Amino acid sequence: MDKFLEFISNEEKIFLENQSKLQDEYAFFVILDDIYQKPIQNIDSKLDSKKDLAILLLYNLTHFNLYFSISCFLKDHLSEVLFHCRKGIDAGLSAYKIILEPNLASVYLDGKSKEYNKIFKHIKNHIKEGIKKEPDKYLLANDLIGAYEICNPYSHADILTVNLLPRQNSTFEKFYNFQFPEDDKKYKQYFVATLGAFLKIFYIFNLFFDEKFKVKDTSLENSIEDLRLKLEKESQNV
Repeated sequence: MDKFLEFISNEEKIFLENQSKLQDEYAFFVILDDIYQKPIQNIDSKLDSKKDLAILLLYNLTHFNLYFSISCFLKDHLSEVLFHCRKGIDAGLSAYKIILEPNLASVYLDGKSKEYNKIFKHIKNHIKEGIKKEPDKYLLANDLIGAYEICNPYSHADILTVNLLPRQNSTFEKFYNFQFPEDDKKYKQYFVATLGAFLKIFYIFNLFFDEKFKVKDTSLENSIEDLRLKLEKESQNV
């Protein structure tokens, strides 16, 4: 069989096996996806400002990276999960900066200026430095910066990434491209932690939605709090 087709076939088989293994945890993902989808249903196609455009582009990117992370998770591509989780955090932190300082939306959308390179090209470092100077300004960023730094090595050809590939007796297994934790408990921990990170990213975007819609969506708020408690409880159990 063609090696690429064999790879795709193995992905599909692993996807179905993992979806079955993660039934309870997968239900949490469905809830989180609903949370991400709900605000967009209320967005008018006519945007009011560059700020709206920048935030919604970043929101779409974050939602895509949630999907791609979970897709990679169910196919046993663990380093790709962490890489795309980091990209989601990047998008969330960039949105946070624009929500707090709307004049930077045009800087972000232009993407070429010295100011863009200074702020958005290394947004995690920029926010981290900002927290040192104004700890109360970026309250939603602290946990995400910690998560970013955990994910970051897996975004490169780092030895940590290579070590995720299963090896038997320290030998190299040719054409084996699947990565997964040692046991089911660890696997579920990674899954729940990934969902938790994307929920924390949503808190940032929800600042924008609360401001845009003027009135808090109580059903959405209840869903967010309910999922937070479920993930918290699950993380203690696995």
